Amino acid sequence: MRASVFMMAVGMATVGAPVWAQYKCTSPSGQVSFQQQPCAGQQRQQALDLKTLPPPSAGTPAPDFAKQNAELDKRLAIRAAIEERRPVVGMTVSELQLAMGAANNVNRSQAGDVVSDQHVYQRGARTVYVYTRNGVVTSIQDTASGQASASVAGKCLSRREIWELEVEASRNDIRYNEAAQERYRRRIALAKDCS
Repeated sequence: MRASVFMMAVGMATVGAPVWAQYKCTSPSGQVSFQQQPCAGQQRQQALDLKTLPPPSAGTPAPDFAKQNAELDKRLAIRAAIEERRPVVGMTVSELQLAMGAANNVNRSQAGDVVSDQHVYQRGARTVYVYTRNGVVTSIQDTASGQASASVAGKCLSRREIWELEVEASRNDIRYNEAAQERYRRRIALAKDCS
């Protein structure tokens, strides 16, 4: 009686379970099929070792697809900028060199473990200043005939790049430096007026 109750419980538990092929059958002509029942007739049979993955544990966080998509968008924008030979915020120094070549001059300053560089590129009457912090481009200033310009290589800054300038201007080391604040105010105003 107990055995039949046990078999009935096992049968009911497997009703909702997914079904996988347990046998690989190869006919004499070479046709392959996968099935639950043992192979019939002269078919060659291979029992399959089925392993299932355990369900994810409750503590495993779900993937952050929004963050992954944002990172992918950033990488694509940097790749496009390299092809167009222009700098963009977020590039590494090696990506900057791929886009712009070697700088005419690099001015370096260090405060603690923060290394800030100013890469200077002379382009005829134009000078492009690219600022990096710990090897990543944080801001760009393009001047033509001594006038600051918000566009880099003839392109206006995007709303995101303007926002990044505003964030950069709010850093503690810049926030209380009136001269630096004035430079950022001019750059942001030019960027917003660029059409």
